[in-house]
Amino acid sequence: MKRVLLLLVAVTGILSAKAQVADLKNSTIAKYLTDPKNELGLVADDLKGLQITDDYTSHNSPINYVYIRQRLEGRPIFDGTAAMAMIDGRVAYVNSDLVTNLRKRAFPVAYSVSAEQALLAIANEKGLTIPESLSLNSTSDKFSFENESLSDDALTFELGYLNNEGDPRIVWRIFWYLKDHSHAYDAAIDAITSEIVKIQDQVLYCDFGEADLHIGTHEHAKDCFTPESSSAPSVLSANAAAKTNATPTYEVFAIPTESPRHGARQVVSDPSDAAASPFGWHDIDGQAGEEFTTTRGNNVLASDDRANRRTGTDPGFGTLFDGGANMEFRPAFDIAQPANLFLDAAIVNLFYMNNVMHDVFWHYGFDEPAGNFQENNYGNGGAGSDYVNADAQDGSGSNNANFFTPRDGSNPRMQMYLWQVASGNTDFLQVNSPSSIAGKVFSVQGGFGPRLTSNPVTADLVLVDDGSSNPTEGCQSLQNGAAVNGKIAVIDRGNCLFVEKIQNAQAAGAVGVVMINNVGGAPITMGGSSAGINIPAIMITQNSGATLKSEMASGTVNASLYDSSGGGALIFDSDFDNGVIAHEYTHGISIRLTGGPNSSCLTGAEQMGEGWSDFLTLVMTHPDGAKAEDPRGVGTYLRNQPTNGGGIRPYPYSVDRSVNPATYDYIKNPQFTVPHGVGSVWCTMLWDLYWALVDEYGYDSDLYRGTGGNNIAIQLVIEGLKLQGCGPGFVDGRDAILAADDLLYGGKNQRLIWEVFAARGLGYSADQGSVTSRSDGTQAFDLPPSLGG
Repeated sequence: MKRVLLLLVAVTGILSAKAQVADLKNSTIAKYLTDPKNELGLVADDLKGLQITDDYTSHNSPINYVYIRQRLEGRPIFDGTAAMAMIDGRVAYVNSDLVTNLRKRAFPVAYSVSAEQALLAIANEKGLTIPESLSLNSTSDKFSFENESLSDDALTFELGYLNNEGDPRIVWRIFWYLKDHSHAYDAAIDAITSEIVKIQDQVLYCDFGEADLHIGTHEHAKDCFTPESSSAPSVLSANAAAKTNATPTYEVFAIPTESPRHGARQVVSDPSDAAASPFGWHDIDGQAGEEFTTTRGNNVLASDDRANRRTGTDPGFGTLFDGGANMEFRPAFDIAQPANLFLDAAIVNLFYMNNVMHDVFWHYGFDEPAGNFQENNYGNGGAGSDYVNADAQDGSGSNNANFFTPRDGSNPRMQMYLWQVASGNTDFLQVNSPSSIAGKVFSVQGGFGPRLTSNPVTADLVLVDDGSSNPTEGCQSLQNGAAVNGKIAVIDRGNCLFVEKIQNAQAAGAVGVVMINNVGGAPITMGGSSAGINIPAIMITQNSGATLKSEMASGTVNASLYDSSGGGALIFDSDFDNGVIAHEYTHGISIRLTGGPNSSCLTGAEQMGEGWSDFLTLVMTHPDGAKAEDPRGVGTYLRNQPTNGGGIRPYPYSVDRSVNPATYDYIKNPQFTVPHGVGSVWCTMLWDLYWALVDEYGYDSDLYRGTGGNNIAIQLVIEGLKLQGCGPGFVDGRDAILAADDLLYGGKNQRLIWEVFAARGLGYSADQGSVTSRSDGTQAFDLPPSLGG
C-alpha cells in the first residue's frame, strides 16, 4: 500500500546524489521519514543503508526530486522505494513504498539458485536458447556479463530482495536485451526456487492489431554503431569536418498534422528550438556550425533498417538521408503511391518528429537532469550518450512499432514498421435487397478468422437473440439458433469478447457475422484469438446498423460479404504517422520519469504507460479548431480509416460519454487488455482533464512556451510522472497530478482536477487495490469532504 504525503516540513538542505549513508541517517530527511506524525510507520532501522538512486532539479521548476531505495545487509529492496519532492529546503511531497519494520521481517539470507540458473529460467519461460557451455564465473551479488550469442549489450545480474506483498523473497534481478532486439526482459527470479516472480518486457509495442500481411525480410546482420550514409562509409568521419552554417530546411508532415491523411507536407526552416537544442539538430560537439549534414544529431539518429542489419555479421547498417552542404531535407513523396517507395521521406519525417518531441518536452521538464535523450548534455547534468536510434521501415516486423528505453546514459531504440491492409477494407458488405437500402456499406474486417475473398458469402441477415437482458449482444448461446443457421448473424457490440460473440454465432450455424458498433464514428478492427473461428466477421458503424435493424424488423434483408478489392493491398508507413512516433517516444518519457531516470520501475498490471503515450499523441496532433466532443482515434492512417475513424482502442477519445463511456471499472473488462486497453482508460481521464483546463484557461497553439489550459495540462501530467513513484496505479497517478498542481500552481485547480477524475470513477473513495491486478480496484464518484463530498 503506497503512502503519500503532501506536506511542507523544514529541512536543512538539498541532499546530494552522492550522500553517504551516515550523512543521510543524520539528515532532516531521515528524521522526517521516521517522524511518527507523518504516519509512514518507519523506524530508524528501516533507513540503514538507504540508497539515493536519483537526485535532480529540472530547469523549469524549483522542485528537487530525490528517489531513494532501501537496502538490507548491502542488498537492495527492489520494491522498497520512495519519490520525494523538495522545494527551498522543504520536504513538499513523499510517495513511499518503503518497507516498514524491515529488519523484523523474515527476509531470507541464504540462496541456492545461481545467476546462471536464473538466466536459464527466463530462457525456458520465453522459449530461448542459451549456450550449454555458459559459465558466468562470478560470485558477486552484482555484475555484468557479455556474450555475443545472447546480446549485443551486457546482461546485468543483481541479487536483492522483493517484498512481494508480504512474502519476502531473495531474488536475482536480471536484465537481458535479446540479440535480435525484439525483447528486453527485466526479470526477478526467486533465488531459492528459481520461480519467475516478475518479468517485464521493456520493448513496448504499439499493438495496433494483427498484421493483415507480413512485409520485409528477417535477415540478420551486425549492429554497427557507426551507421553508413548513402554517400560515405562512415557518418562520423564524413561529417565531422563538414561544419556548415547553412539553414536546414525540411519537407515533412509538420505538427499538428498527424499523417498524410490529415494534411499535406510543409517546408519548415530550421524548426529546432533555441533553448532545447541550442546548437541545432545536427550538432554533437556544442560548437557553432552543424557537423552532420545527414539525419543525425544530438537528439536522434534516423536511418533505414529495411534489411534488419542490427544483428549478425553484415558490416553495413542502413541509409541516412544527406541534405548536402545546403542542408535541404526535401525528398519526394506521393500519397497516391505505396509508402514503402519513399524511404528518404520516411527517414526525414522520422528525424523531424523525434526532434520535435525532444524539444517540446524539454520545456516541460523532460530535460538533461531528468534523463532525456541526448548525445551531448552540454554540461546541464544527467548522463549523455543516449540519443534515440530511430529505424525507418524496419525489416524485423510489420504492422507495428516499438520503443526500448534503457536507463539514463544508454541509447533507446525506436523501430517503425511498414503496414499492409487490404485495399478493400471498406468494401466488405454489400446489401442486395431491399432496393431502398441496396449498396455498399462502410465496414472493417475483423483481425481474426478467415479473410474474405472476391467470392461472396451471400445470405439473409438475422439479428441474434441470446435470451439475456441484452439479447442482441450474443454473449450467451443463441436462443434463435434455428433462425441464424445458414444466415449472416447481426450482433451488437457490447460487454463480452468479440470472439465469444462470433463463436456463439458460429455454433448456431451462421455463415458470417456483421458486428454493429455501439459508439459513434468509424468501426474498429476487432481483435482476439482466431482459434476455432472459421466464419468471416466484419464491423459496421452504429448508424448503418440502425438502418439495417430497422429494415430487418419489417422484412428480409439480403447481403453479401466479400472483398471487392480483388485481393490487393495498400502499404502504409508508420514513419509518416506523427501520432505513432509521438506515442512511441512517450514510452521513453514515462519510463525515464517514473521513479527517476535510472529506475526502470514503470511496472504492474495497472500501470498506465499506454495511456500517457496516447495522451501525448493527442496533444501533439491537436488539429486547429478541434472540439472537446470530437472523437479522436489513434492509428487511423495506418488502419486505412478516415481521419474521424475509431482508431485502434476500444473507444475513440472524446469527452462525450456517448462516444467514450469508459470509467475506472472498465479496466476489469477482458476487452480492455493489459496494457493497451487499461492505458486507454487512463488516457480518457487525462483527455477530459486537458479539455477541462482548456475550458478554464483557453487554448494556446504554442506547444513550447504557451500558457493556455492545454499547456497546464501537459505540465501537470509530466510533473505527475516524476511524483508518482515506482509501480504506480490509477490512484497514484491521480494523486501525483493533484500534488503537481499544489506544488506548481498553488493548488488552484484542485476542484477541477477532482471533478474530472471523480466523473470517470476515480473519485475520493476510489481504491486501486494491488497494482499487480487490474481486477481488485473499486471505483467511486465522490469528491473529498473538503470539497463537498
